[in-house]
Amino acid sequence: MAVSNNRVKERNTVHHLISRIAHRVYFLKDEECQDFLSMMFRVAEFCGIRLLGWCIMTNHFHVLAYLPEEEELEEKEVVRRYGVLKGALVANMLANELAKKHAQNDEKGVEETLAKIKKRMYDVGIFMKILKQWFTTEYNRRYAHAGTLWESAYRDRVVKMATKDLSDALCYIHLNPIRAAICEGFDEYRWSSLHA
Repeated sequence: MAVSNNRVKERNTVHHLISRIAHRVYFLKDEECQDFLSMMFRVAEFCGIRLLGWCIMTNHFHVLAYLPEEEELEEKEVVRRYGVLKGALVANMLANELAKKHAQNDEKGVEETLAKIKKRMYDVGIFMKILKQWFTTEYNRRYAHAGTLWESAYRDRVVKMATKDLSDALCYIHLNPIRAAICEGFDEYRWSSLHA
């Protein structure tokens, strides 16, 4: 695995992403882990990133993510993905805004609006930014916490797309709860892709 300090954005790459909670305190309980997973799936779907594996620990998380080739998305798909991220009400507002622009023959305005949204897709850095900010906002709201929840930037290691390298990365991720003595077997830890 190579460390990706420049945040590799090439398509068809696999990334082992790691981020820790500030001061390495143990914040994440079952409810937060469930929220985090739900948010992670939604952000991944919006961004077009495929999740290959994950493990959510009490003070950090690991995600193995595949960044595919960028697809040319139709307007309807952009609105759908935006709805996955922001909710049905916001997606309806976007659809109405686009419909108005179409009715006014403002195709340039339609393209500009869609381009702003598409710019946030197919990017590992944006995936991590949205996920961490969204989770922090929800955590702070729930617990009257202030400030950032995360320790500095995330770590990103590009994993070679070879069976052994991918398997080694997944094993490393799934061994986390066992190494931390949270459980004795792989199938006992609820917050990993192996259990899922």
